[in-house]
Amino acid sequence: MSQWRDYEQRTAGLLTDLGFSTTVQDTLHGADDVPYKIDVTARRQLAGVSLLWILECKLHSSPVTRDMVNTLKAKVDDVGADRGLLMSESGFQSGAIRYARRRNITLTSLDDLAANAIDDLTDARLNACRIRALRLEERRRALLVPTMQIQFARDTVETLRVLLGEDGRAKMARRPDPWESPVAQAQLLELVGIDQMNSFLESLPSLPKTDQDPSAPLVISSKFVPGVDAHTINTIMMGVSQLGSMVLDPVALGQLPIYFPVGDVLYEAWSPRQAAAIAEQVLTELETTMQDEETRAADAVGR
Repeated sequence: MSQWRDYEQRTAGLLTDLGFSTTVQDTLHGADDVPYKIDVTARRQLAGVSLLWILECKLHSSPVTRDMVNTLKAKVDDVGADRGLLMSESGFQSGAIRYARRRNITLTSLDDLAANAIDDLTDARLNACRIRALRLEERRRALLVPTMQIQFARDTVETLRVLLGEDGRAKMARRPDPWESPVAQAQLLELVGIDQMNSFLESLPSLPKTDQDPSAPLVISSKFVPGVDAHTINTIMMGVSQLGSMVLDPVALGQLPIYFPVGDVLYEAWSPRQAAAIAEQVLTELETTMQDEETRAADAVGR
């Protein structure tokens, strides 16, 4: 076996030991069905989230260049990989290091990969948890049906100014009558987000009926479909929120240990690996509860 082929096999072996399914000299296709020959691909399922890492193995006598990093980055983007790793036992040029640092490309060697792969996998597990949390929010939205309610033009306009921020206000200022036009306001409501808009409006004092403005735009609000327990769904999303702010937030992970409540249980994590394990456990419980609510909603529709 040639040295470079042995290098690919040893690289694949390290990732296989971490639970990845690896293929040496794999072929992947990009968005336009362009084929790419990849030295090593590594795949793994993390609680229903598929991970794909692609690795290029450069057994050269000289350091890896920036152009080699750029080539791998283009492949990562085109095939939709979660991470690209560039292997070298001869180091990396300074330009390659600077370029890779900002582009989700890991520059490493066999020894470094063996030492740091567990940390990289932990990062992947945490990212998978973030995706699962977003999916729970999508599932919550799928259990909502729209209703209509009229709000007040005064509150609507002022709230839009706050929610859009400076950039949004500057963008809207270039449109004719951006604040007075009900049509423009309705478009803005969709842009800002109905839930966020309604949450803000609910915090404002109500006006007497005589002060309501019939020309104010309709704000879409929502309610849960029949069969769904709103309290249960809100409890699920509170758990998701607590995970997001106290466990999955990179800032929180830099302030270990982490103590965080979910429901009546107080969890603690003393390392990112512990945090990932707890997040996976909690998300599994929340997903099971969400599935129960989805089943109830389906049963209610079938009655």
